Amino acid sequence: RQNNEDPQDEAVTKLGKKMLKRLQENAEASGRDDFTEYEKKRLAHGLPIDKKDLQFDGTIKNSIEIVKDVNKVVIAFTNSESAKIARYQEQQIGNIRAGANATKGKSTPARIFSLSREEFDQVKEQGKRNIIEIIKKLIKEA
Repeated sequence: RQNNEDPQDEAVTKLGKKMLKRLQENAEASGRDDFTEYEKKRLAHGLPIDKKDLQFDGTIKNSIEIVKDVNKVVIAFTNSESAKIARYQEQQIGNIRAGANATKGKSTPARIFSLSREEFDQVKEQGKRNIIEIIKKLIKEA
């Protein structure tokens, strides 16, 4: 080991060094120095922290699926861990919006995983268009 080498550097992998460098660069660019551990993790991966995008590795997004029931179709979390995270995110955002402590507040959760009226209307309209296209295709094939 060379004298000028930091002993901690030996334990850091090449990927770890890149992530540490990215964290330092992104942290400096943000103009802040008070980051939560999760913010540090996002910065190290080059992800934004200025707004909540609910995506880190795609787990939540990928666990949202269309589930066909007997008389209806439901968009749902098919993974209990992802559903738990989603509930926590809704509670956290509700707390933040209400000015309460983000993690300990008991405010009404924000319904971020439910469709707004506008979104529902868009889905309904697109669904109608898709059904018409399917019917036209079936008629042509008949």
